[in-house]
Amino acid sequence: MANPALPHRLGTSSPFLRPRLRGLMATLRLSQHPDADRLLSDDPLALLIGMVLDQQIPLERAFKSPYDLKERLGGRLDASEIAGMDPEQLARVSPSHRLSTASGGRTPSGCRRCARS
Repeated sequence: MANPALPHRLGTSSPFLRPRLRGLMATLRLSQHPDADRLLSDDPLALLIGMVLDQQIPLERAFKSPYDLKERLGGRLDASEIAGMDPEQLARVSPSHRLSTASGGRTPSGCRRCARS
């Protein structure tokens, strides 16, 4: 059964939801980078992106990529924004070519699904 306290949209930056999520999610240490691991623990969209990339690139790099992407996007991860990017635009800000290549099309596709829900 789904937890009703979790947001319906991943990647939300609502200050109201962040404290609630923090108590529901585990502290993850996957990227070997403290700030990236904190993001994975606090932001479900970051975790989703890391999991998609983990199928294609080494674990530590895959789970640090959402942090790098957030930095390149001006300090935010937004499913709608990523979903709306064309492949060339995503390639310019992407920390990994896997986010924007044909095999990495799963990341924007996942963001489109999150943005619609």
